[in-house]
Amino acid sequence: MAWSLRCTWSRLASLYLLPGPIKVALCRAPVDLGPLGRLAPWSRTRTYSRLLQDAVKKRGRRIQAKTFQLIDEEGNSLGDMDRETALHIAEGKGLDIVEVRKESKDTTAICKLVSKRQLWEEGKRDREQAKKNPRNVTKEVKLSSNISEHDLAVKLAHCKEFLEKLHNVKITVEAKSKKLAGTPEEQKTQSELMDNIAKSLEGVGGKVSKESFGVNGKMLVCTFKSTVG
Repeated sequence: MAWSLRCTWSRLASLYLLPGPIKVALCRAPVDLGPLGRLAPWSRTRTYSRLLQDAVKKRGRRIQAKTFQLIDEEGNSLGDMDRETALHIAEGKGLDIVEVRKESKDTTAICKLVSKRQLWEEGKRDREQAKKNPRNVTKEVKLSSNISEHDLAVKLAHCKEFLEKLHNVKITVEAKSKKLAGTPEEQKTQSELMDNIAKSLEGVGGKVSKESFGVNGKMLVCTFKSTVG
């Protein structure tokens, strides 16, 4: 056993000595995640469902909220409870907790008990619907009001790519700091940035509705619809 551990660690250490392309190829090897399918966690391609994407980031102890409004696997509300109580219920049933919605860090997170099988089935349905009608798919892009020109160009390229594929794009412009969030000056900066984004996306997408500020005016949100085809 000790020899096998030493052998494993020596192989991991030797990985850093390999050339870059070989190292990338080894690191991007697919990993078997059971019912979640074969998924390379280092890959930038996200083909699974939005619920599954959220589950990867906001599941179980990764959920940062202190208070949960828990919904069981049958859709019944179990009421509000603290974090540890909700996690204990999930562990007792052998299920995962997935964050469905949360307005801000200080509010109660609406969470649901789900199984890995449910996540897999949800992802399969979403993939099938996306193939039939890509306009039902909404991609989300977040950026800060003080984003650099280079990073903004990268974000715009992603937005144009999504719109050319007939997807909707939800763009969120966040305040650059908590102190300035909600102030008239910061909201003006956020609005100007959103207007510049709208001008850059002309020809491939347009606003579905007028942009609006979220909770406490911290985030400016606007959804764009593809005008291609």
